[in-house]
Order: sequence, then C-alpha cells, then structure tokens
Amino acid sequence: MRQSLKGTPALKQVLDNNKDQKFHVAVFQTLSNTRALLYRKPKGEARAHEAMVAMDAITEDAMRARVEAKGEPISCKKGCSACCYQKVQIGDSEARAIVEFMIAERVPFSHSIMQAQAAHDKLTDAQYWQLPKEERRCPFLSEDGACNVYAVRPLACRKYLVLSEPELCATESGKAKVKVAINANAEVLASAMLDLERDLQGILAKKVLEKISGR
Repeated sequence: MRQSLKGTPALKQVLDNNKDQKFHVAVFQTLSNTRALLYRKPKGEARAHEAMVAMDAITEDAMRARVEAKGEPISCKKGCSACCYQKVQIGDSEARAIVEFMIAERVPFSHSIMQAQAAHDKLTDAQYWQLPKEERRCPFLSEDGACNVYAVRPLACRKYLVLSEPELCATESGKAKVKVAINANAEVLASAMLDLERDLQGILAKKVLEKISGR
C-alpha cells in the first residue's frame, strides 16, 4: 500500500495481481476517500453501521455480478458455519455495535468461552488454526449453525464469500483449498476501517469483553 495507509491482506493481493499504476492510484484514492467519509461518523455504532450497510451493498452487487458473468454462485447459506471457526479481528466501532445489539436483543453468550478466546488475541492465524476446533468456535454461533448477532456481524464476516463446494469448508485444520471471492471494493472498505482504527483492533472476543466491562 502507498504511504502509511494500512490495507487488508486481500487488498494487497488485488494490487499485486494488477500492476497497472493507474489502477493502484485509483484504489489508493478510493481508500483515502472512504476513510475520510467514515472518519466523519462518530466512532462507535454510527460508524460501524455506516460501514456495515455499505459492505452489504457491495457484496450483494458482487454476488449478482459473479453469478451473471461467470455462473459461479456463492455457496454460503444459513446453517453453513464452517467459517465461524476462524480468527476474526474487529475494531472498536464494530465491538460497540455488537455489544449494544447484545444488550437490546438479550443475546445469550458464554462469558467463560469469551474469556478463553480473548486470551488468543496475539496468536497468528496459523497458530490459531492449531487450536482444537471447539476453542476456535465463534462465541455467537448458535447450536443450529446460525449467527446470534447476524445483523451486526463484523465486516470480515460480511465480505467472506465462498465459491467452492461447502464440503471443502468443513475441515478441522483449516487447510482445505477453499475458493473465496475477493472483491476490490469490499477490501477497500474493510481497509478503510482497519486503517481508521488500526490501534483499536483485536480478536472479536477480546474487543467485545472490553466494551462489556467498560459499560
């Protein structure tokens, strides 16, 4: 990434795959503009909801375009929860939105499971995958494979769109070759939030506990 703006690994991959300098300049400018728009929103629920609504619009357009252009439908659907065992990083604003939703909707959660996952905050993705599967389970994943905070789920979850067969996702080790759709606009938005709150990032469980204890 140019200058000091921080981008997601997927956005860096997009840039690496396209060497056109005009494309790089356009991406950097869009990222800067998106960051500026989000900055105008107060840190917290307002900023998170702005980003979430925008991400949904981007991913829905991407899904329609891919199906129409390549005939590659997104295989993700309710009840398919294999991706809910990955390490998910969120910022302060997303954490606040989740906690407010938890309180308003009385979302059930295990404090002990949340604490156990929060302790893994400093693990790399590779190290996280070495944990037993149940220790990686999202604390908001219901018994029927649904998300208990779906309305305010993190940006990372909203932009994770799988193109390969669902069976490839169901793995204990996370080593399956899953084909994921990467959308440049989605990565720009996620990167803008990441850069805006770069010092306020952490694993989902840790950030949520911080906001609960701070109330």
